[in-house]
Amino acid sequence: MILSSKDRYGIIAMFDLAAQQGERPVPLVELSQKHNISVSYLEQLFAQLRRAGLVKSRRGPTGGYFLGRDPSEITINDVVKAIRYGEESFSEFPRGDAASEGIKLWENFSHRMHRMLDEISLSDVLRSIETGQIVHYPSTGDVHGDKSAKLN
Repeated sequence: MILSSKDRYGIIAMFDLAAQQGERPVPLVELSQKHNISVSYLEQLFAQLRRAGLVKSRRGPTGGYFLGRDPSEITINDVVKAIRYGEESFSEFPRGDAASEGIKLWENFSHRMHRMLDEISLSDVLRSIETGQIVHYPSTGDVHGDKSAKLN
């Protein structure tokens, strides 16, 4: 699994909402200006995040978006899954050809990455930014160089 620019923009926007949690709704125009992302692109992202229940919106002159749940309950993987909702997965590829082993390997890697991202909440990242310390998470086998770890 590789994080696309769409994934990264969604994660960055969610960090901004988490940092503002409880203060005020954040308008998309503000996020657009801060990160140099078009409002229409953000509207597409936030439609997906809203569909997943990760954000809520308030209309009007003081409107904008805010988190749909506490930042400790939203993982980075939740954000990625919401943004990728409905996209094709490797399980839909035909099996039995020469690419099958490569697909299995990539699926395994992707599964491990999703598990790791499930361990990191928005509040974890905010806390690490505030303290200036990187939060360490348990190793998922060979991801950290353990060559003896099995892929399955």
